[in-house]
Amino acid sequence: MPRESPVREELFSYTSTLDGTGPLWAFAARPEGGRHRPLVIVMHGYSGSHRNVVNDCRRMAAKGMVAIAPDMRGAGDSAGKADSGGIEIMDIYDCVEAARRRYEAVIDTRNVNIWGYSGGGGNAVAAAVRFPDLFSTATSFFPMTDFAFWYRDNDEYRQKIDQRVGGSPEEFPGRYIARNYNLAAANNHKTLVNIFWDSEEVTCSPDMPREFVLRANAAGCTNVHANESRPGAPLRWCHGYTSPDNDLTAPEDDIFPIILKGGRDVTLPPEGRLVAAGFLVTREFGVFVGGGAQGAVTVDYSLDDERRLVIEAVEGSPAADVEVELRLPAGHEWSVEATGKAPVKKAACLWKGYHISVPCTITATPLPKD
Repeated sequence: MPRESPVREELFSYTSTLDGTGPLWAFAARPEGGRHRPLVIVMHGYSGSHRNVVNDCRRMAAKGMVAIAPDMRGAGDSAGKADSGGIEIMDIYDCVEAARRRYEAVIDTRNVNIWGYSGGGGNAVAAAVRFPDLFSTATSFFPMTDFAFWYRDNDEYRQKIDQRVGGSPEEFPGRYIARNYNLAAANNHKTLVNIFWDSEEVTCSPDMPREFVLRANAAGCTNVHANESRPGAPLRWCHGYTSPDNDLTAPEDDIFPIILKGGRDVTLPPEGRLVAAGFLVTREFGVFVGGGAQGAVTVDYSLDDERRLVIEAVEGSPAADVEVELRLPAGHEWSVEATGKAPVKKAACLWKGYHISVPCTITATPLPKD
């Protein structure tokens, strides 16, 4: 591990590209000098703010990383209203993009990582499956990965979930399907995902991350790892932030060197199937279901010279409009066609793309050059 470096700290703001919410604030800690530093997004808990993870950021910066802790919308100093793992997850993507611009001379823009506790651990899992070609590593402590399960299981947080989502799973099943990241557990075969929890965890039932890891491993995701502590173990992953009474720093000894080394290829395979639980954003395309927070679809994609997306509703997901963005390579004019219930038309939203109904097949073909 390198020697510790002096640390610089600051706050900066950015704005949601999805719905214009802002200002959204973030705390940044970075080492003095140097280039090609890893970027780590550090996520606070469900009822917390960046102030809960400032020491984590300082510890990372002292080891050579640029650590940024955003206040999620409606938390800390940020504007907006929290929506429990809905479109607020897009704010993480926007934070990464803002950091890439702000610290372009300092960071390795290809080495982006995420780290989070409790609600922030859930956000780290959500980000790993909704942005499957963005993060080199995702480290999650005792996450909630299925909000319908959490709603029914946790009396303490049920009222707050109800307020943020707008009702119960029985009233709004589509909203909760969009917040079930276990449905998308097979999305990410490249990011190194480590999930830590204790077998006696009460706040966020261990059944949620167990189900996530089970589904990911069953789909061949050898990059997804379960780390469950039990009574009698020398280390316990007990709920909370790291503190003198709850030391959660041991995984740093293994994960920090991997982050600092970088070089992990997280490019999507040329073809495959992804699940957009609420939404999905890749370097090649974006898919938003019901505005990004209602329903889920499968996306069978091919990224050959001719781009193709086959989009169908996930079983049990209510009907919802879908917005698709195609990020087509420059240097060609493209013909875009669709088959399905509705023709492709331009979407009237901040996220530029096409508005469709499912099932639908979208094909983009490069036109011959003159």
